[in-house]
Amino acid sequence: LRNNVIEIGVDKSSLPWPTACNCLKDDFCSKMNLNPVYVQVIPKTRYQSHLQISIGGKVGHENLAGQNSFGTLGGFLLPVNGVNDLHIVSNNHVLADSNNGYIGDDVYYMENGIPMRIGFLKNYVPISTVEANKLDLAVAELHNFRNNGTLRVGKFRKPAIGERVYKQGAKTNYTEGLVRSLNYSTKIDYPGFTAVFVDQLQIISAYSNTSFSLPGDSGSVIKASSDDAHVGLLFGGNGQWTVANHQVDVARQLKEWFN
Repeated sequence: LRNNVIEIGVDKSSLPWPTACNCLKDDFCSKMNLNPVYVQVIPKTRYQSHLQISIGGKVGHENLAGQNSFGTLGGFLLPVNGVNDLHIVSNNHVLADSNNGYIGDDVYYMENGIPMRIGFLKNYVPISTVEANKLDLAVAELHNFRNNGTLRVGKFRKPAIGERVYKQGAKTNYTEGLVRSLNYSTKIDYPGFTAVFVDQLQIISAYSNTSFSLPGDSGSVIKASSDDAHVGLLFGGNGQWTVANHQVDVARQLKEWFN
């Protein structure tokens, strides 16, 4: 509802929009107890969404959205190779459904319990079941989203043992932790397979009786409390500890994709 006018957006790429407009009009009038005679449908060539997405929001591949499951939007990326399209960064198992997705699959934003399509899967690092992994990483390209702020170039580095860090996740929101290991190795259970990860960050909560992360926080960017430098990309854990890809490895892969 804007300026006392009801607006209904129709994705005309997937629906024959004259038919869709009539169906939506009839359904809307019926539910709102309005006489269709007094309701006009005016098709526009482009509908501008008012959805705002932010770091720490709930996102996921179309398969996850259908299961009411989600991960975290870790950050925004604006490639420097002449492409002006905005991208988001998260995990393979969030944006690519643990190797089950295909490039071009829809990606959804799931705030307020309503999945909204925001873009498509652009690229991901396959998770291997036969070799050791270092990355659980994927990016999605956004549809017709305008950046309302300034995209800053985030510095990144390796953290130190015992360094204090923080993250903004879709499940546990803002939490603080301490770096426990810089070269942690572990097995991660994904739907249908198990994968080994090596040379990972291990992080514990900075406070007793709390968790640094829980399921749903996957994809969160971990930052150093001292200088806000990006140090890791969260992708797993068990409630007692959290594991994350080194941000230097993430940055190296992103540079390879977009440069």
